[in-house]
Amino acid sequence: KPLRAGDIMILLRSRGELASSLVAQLHYRGVAVAGIDRLKMQEPLVVQDMLAAIRFVLQPRDEYSLACLLVSPLFGWSQEKLLQYGYRAPGIDLWEHLKAQPDVYAQLQPLSDLLNVADFVTAYDFLENLLSGPISGRQKFAARLGEDALIPMEEMLNLAFQFEQQGG
Repeated sequence: KPLRAGDIMILLRSRGELASSLVAQLHYRGVAVAGIDRLKMQEPLVVQDMLAAIRFVLQPRDEYSLACLLVSPLFGWSQEKLLQYGYRAPGIDLWEHLKAQPDVYAQLQPLSDLLNVADFVTAYDFLENLLSGPISGRQKFAARLGEDALIPMEEMLNLAFQFEQQGG
């Protein structure tokens, strides 16, 4: 019978650089691969940043997620820039405050675009757009966090796709 995903298992003594390279090459060649089985999905910075994007579009008043997103590789703000543009009077929403500044809002237009489509696309489509669309997240993450960021990024996409396939 023809081979299918799940028919082959590769065992290694340790989950070092070889394991990461192997999984990355399999993904690159289009081979369905579950990834490194002990990858803790919430630990890699790239996953935390992707989750911050999801949390923000689901709840734009989540100031912590917005701040995390702005200082992530996706937008590349420094902590100083966040303080400079984010300082406001108490009780004023951070997202509304940033939108009220035309020069800042122009930089955040891709984020506004994500907000506009978030309710109309699947989780997979949202994340794929975040990584491959105008924000170019895949390139930005790889440039700032290295090629190792690609593995958890692809695993996050795989989880979103599985969620979609299960009717989520």
